[in-house]
Amino acid sequence: MNNPKFQTQPFDVSIPDLSGEAVAEVVTIHVEMEWDEELHQWLITPDGMRKIDDTKARHMGLLLPAEFKELRERHGYSQKEMGELF
Repeated sequence: MNNPKFQTQPFDVSIPDLSGEAVAEVVTIHVEMEWDEELHQWLITPDGMRKIDDTKARHMGLLLPAEFKELRERHGYSQKEMGELF
């Protein structure tokens, strides 16, 4: 069943170049949006924001938070130990 307060919309994610000062590429993804009655506009949901951040990280060759945690746990490091390594 469709919920009129939620929808998926295309969103252009700008992937920065190595200097961080220019856009290397733009990737279009679909993100979850929620209608805000007070503002009368569509807002990106927390899951949508996570999808945007994950897309940027993936295209920049970075580890996603879940991948970093899995790597840390697989090798038996605490968060503090991993922080000191990096």
